[in-house]
Amino acid sequence: MLKSDFIKRKNETDRVRLKYPERVPVMVFKSPGCILSDIGKNKFLVPVDMTLSQFVAIIRQRINIKPDNAIFIFINNLLPPLSQTMISLYEEYRENDGFLYIYYNCNETLLSYIPRNIIYNIIFYSRIFKTNNLYWK
Repeated sequence: MLKSDFIKRKNETDRVRLKYPERVPVMVFKSPGCILSDIGKNKFLVPVDMTLSQFVAIIRQRINIKPDNAIFIFINNLLPPLSQTMISLYEEYRENDGFLYIYYNCNETLLSYIPRNIIYNIIFYSRIFKTNNLYWK
């Protein structure tokens, strides 16, 4: 990454945050190896009170994914909670240039890297938590 590119992006995010303090600048990219279509538009100005699940719905519309297909959202190689607001994600995970970088991936690509016993544990415990009305944070 060139220093001039970094300075340009930093100036852009500073200007946008001053002009629109109720929005956060977000960059969305497809993860390497993902078989889903590219999102096209990568830069978003997202309302601070929007939850990640609401933003995932926008991503799903932009990439024209079927409702029965799952996508996974990564920020700094982590799966953040979908109930978290964009401002809290921005304050916790933003990069030095001022953007929050979000990557999306599909279940076919993701599940090929996870051992089968871990997948079974995730499915088993998610069913337990849903039946007891407990949700992970």
